[in-house]
Amino acid sequence: MRTSLNVLAALVLGGGAALADLPANGEAGAMRVALPGIAPLPAPAAAEAPAGEVLALRLARSDGAPREMAARLTRPARGGEAPAVILLPDGLGLDQRSAAMAERFAGEGWAVLEIDPDPVSTDGHSPADAGPLAMGADAGGLVGDLALVLELLGGDPGIDANRVAVVGLGTGGRAALLAGSEERMARELGAYGPRFAAHAALYPGCSALLAEGFAAPGSWSAAPAAVFHAGGTPGQSAPSCGALRDALALHGRVPALWQEYRTATYGWDLGTVVGGVPVRLANLGGGPVRVTADRGVAEDAMDRLLRFLRPALSPGR
Repeated sequence: MRTSLNVLAALVLGGGAALADLPANGEAGAMRVALPGIAPLPAPAAAEAPAGEVLALRLARSDGAPREMAARLTRPARGGEAPAVILLPDGLGLDQRSAAMAERFAGEGWAVLEIDPDPVSTDGHSPADAGPLAMGADAGGLVGDLALVLELLGGDPGIDANRVAVVGLGTGGRAALLAGSEERMARELGAYGPRFAAHAALYPGCSALLAEGFAAPGSWSAAPAAVFHAGGTPGQSAPSCGALRDALALHGRVPALWQEYRTATYGWDLGTVVGGVPVRLANLGGGPVRVTADRGVAEDAMDRLLRFLRPALSPGR
């Protein structure tokens, strides 16, 4: 195993983060800890509610570049091997949007691993240098990390290694789709290593996906893929997404689910958190921008995503 996992015993928010490792055998039990940028989910109402563990994932890439990232693992209350979803955020990091998605996934009885590969500043508050999820970043560089995270999670006795899906937002969504490349995954896991059972991306940026080689010929996973995009967002408009879909069709690789929301714009998924109200967001491509979250679109997308994932994560797959 080229990866290692430790539960963090303490995460002190305020003047910085203090981290101490617990034994890796899991005897210390689960913790509910808030990470910066995450809206904590409600405390469990009963003993049957799933608990979350804050993790430090240490990955040894084949290119010699070690990586460490924060993560939060939520396990289903029931025992036995569970399917899992790896959730990768966009450049805004883990926030209320990803927390709301994780809660819905957990409600399906799936384990959820939320990962944040972006670097953190030394004081825990100031923005760090642009990380791998920043707008305009090459999402392909994250595929190696995702491969090792998949290997790590699949080695957990409580996880069914054959039923692990990856879902991403924005740049994270492009990485989730590019993780279907056999060539990229084999660099870390070999030709016969584990692979994802499904890939899904919300507003990945169609023009960026095309530029990063998602429609390139080659060996790609047969696992189902889903793309959700907003027709009113630059880089995800009907022409750019149409060009991507046409390029994929040439190779018989149009995603199983291709959902366009023509009237939706940047920030539409906040509707699951704040409803249909104006919101001021940090626009990673420039200054702040005011958007209107769309509850209807957000809820429809979440429902469609769950329906897409259920067959891939069902028992006996």
